[in-house]
Amino acid sequence: MYILAGGQYYPLWINRQTEEPLLRLKRHKNMIITPPRSDDAPGLCSLMNHPLVYEWIDIPSVPYHLAQAEESLQESKQKSDNVLATLREAQAQAKQATVMVDACPVEWIREVQADGGAVLIGGIFCSRCELGEFLGPQGPKVMEMGHRAELREDNLGLETGDPDIVWTIKVFLAASHHGQGMASDAINTLLHDWLVPRMGVRRVLAFPFVGNHGGVKVFLKNEFRFLFGCENHAMVRGMARSINVVEWRLDSDSDQ
Repeated sequence: MYILAGGQYYPLWINRQTEEPLLRLKRHKNMIITPPRSDDAPGLCSLMNHPLVYEWIDIPSVPYHLAQAEESLQESKQKSDNVLATLREAQAQAKQATVMVDACPVEWIREVQADGGAVLIGGIFCSRCELGEFLGPQGPKVMEMGHRAELREDNLGLETGDPDIVWTIKVFLAASHHGQGMASDAINTLLHDWLVPRMGVRRVLAFPFVGNHGGVKVFLKNEFRFLFGCENHAMVRGMARSINVVEWRLDSDSDQ
């Protein structure tokens, strides 16, 4: 059903029938990460409106509405289209060097069914960290509240592939799929198959909410270090939430 892409598309896989690009999870072979699909919005609404999901993710409202799902998916599609266009252009120009990109074109986790279909069960997202208070020269342990806007803009302004960019990862799964190692596998797959080789990622901060023990654990399984908890640091749907700060840095020998 899938073939490994070559050239500028590596290490994406391609669905032979639909030509959809994807990543295959390393351990859960029936799990894939794909771009958004045109019929994803109702399923995304259903996932987000489960209390074991929305309690631990910063969606704008509960209930989560269809229009919000459609907007999120459209933003994801634009990101995916832009990355794939860059890869397509580089491939057409027969560039020898691997082109670095600023995003991952696949973000939506699906479970492949016996009939070949794939059901949306979650998402995994990587972007430049915008919490500038954690980005100072002594950060993240020494927070720079007075310079957070400047530090945020500095991080957003670095050139694609710059090893000094600080990134952040968010992941969620359907409640029915919690506790099975899938989120940890998704982070491992995304980090080592795409983020490091294709985006030049060298440092990641993540901020699971305090109380989300499973959310912290999936990062620790991927060699993130727990740094500290930060009380009432995030405003989520009008409520102050405490966050954990975890950090991953590339081991110079691990991805060569």
